[in-house]
Amino acid sequence: MSTPAPIVLNSGTNVKGFLIKRKLGEGACGTVYLVHSIKNDKIRGAMKVEPQMKSKEDEILKMEVFVLRKIQSSNHACRLMASGKHTGFSFVTS
Repeated sequence: MSTPAPIVLNSGTNVKGFLIKRKLGEGACGTVYLVHSIKNDKIRGAMKVEPQMKSKEDEILKMEVFVLRKIQSSNHACRLMASGKHTGFSFVTS
């Protein structure tokens, strides 16, 4: 499996109701950005993005979203605000 190029999003980019503020970090499984809600600037979060994979087995973010959904009732887990696909990448916002 070759490693796809990281997703680069510019400040001000709108991803499903969240505006990108700045890049927080990058690793082997994706890139994380600081975001805020377009509807309410006080709602802030982190958005992890990964390139859309050709193979279902390579979709790590899909499993992370599955786990986050399972633990949403816990007081000790971050809140899942949004997840989905955008042009060329998948994302999760918490």
